[in-house]
Order: sequence, then structure tokens, then C-alpha cells
Amino acid sequence: MGLAKAKYYLLLCDAVSGAEAERIGLVSLAVEDSELDAKALEVAVRLAEGAQSAIRWTKYALNNWLRMAGPSFDASLALEFMGFSGPEAIDGLASHKEKRRPSFPSSDPQQPRPRVITISDIIGTGNANAIGHPPENVIWASANLM
Repeated sequence: MGLAKAKYYLLLCDAVSGAEAERIGLVSLAVEDSELDAKALEVAVRLAEGAQSAIRWTKYALNNWLRMAGPSFDASLALEFMGFSGPEAIDGLASHKEKRRPSFPSSDPQQPRPRVITISDIIGTGNANAIGHPPENVIWASANLM
């Protein structure tokens, strides 16, 4: 899946059907429920009857790409969890339970936008008190995530 399509689904939180997931490459194959067992067995047999060393090394090579993406995935997950801890997540969940549109505080133009401050920003200022007394509209981020 390309970055543009990934952003679309991640930012808008649209549901993805099985057919759409297959079309955009999110899953290998989408089949009807009634065909699932037969198709899974067919794929497993084809793999079992294939050239095992070729399959093994191809899988190993492809998985190396995933291992290289590990640090980016870790940072992405950490940033996502930072978003889950704020007022947007609380109202988003409440609005879902109450079957209403969310009213995100961050989409109010009158609200001040949070400012991201890293530890390196604090060290650079020489202001030791800044660590103990952050302003309310500051989001703290580790330098490793930036």
C-alpha cells in the first residue's frame, strides 16, 4: 500500500472491507467465508509441495525488510500511544459509546495548539526548572522519537 492510501485510512479511520483490503495490498487474498477452509488448504499444500529451500530463503529475505523497519514501527507505535492518552481519545471513545459525533478539543480554533518540546530543547536552554514545571500545552517527546 502506498503512503497516500495509508494516510487516508489512518487519518480518517474509515472501515476497510475484505475486498478493499485485497485491492490495496493490505492482505494477500480475500475469499468468501464458505471458501476459506478450502482456499487455506490449497495454499498450504502448494507451499508444502514447493521448493522448500527457495521458499525458506525468499521468506527470510522478505522478513529482513520487516526487521529493518522495526525502529520506525516502534517510534510510530509510541507516538500513537501518546495520542491515546489525551482528551481526544477520551471524547472519541465516549462519542462512540453514546452514538454521537465527537467534539475534539484540539479542533477548536480558540484552543492553543500544543508545542512539542524535546529533552534536547531543555538541555539547550540551561533551564533546569523547565523539566519540573512544564506548561499545560506542552507535549513531551523523547529525542529518540523525533
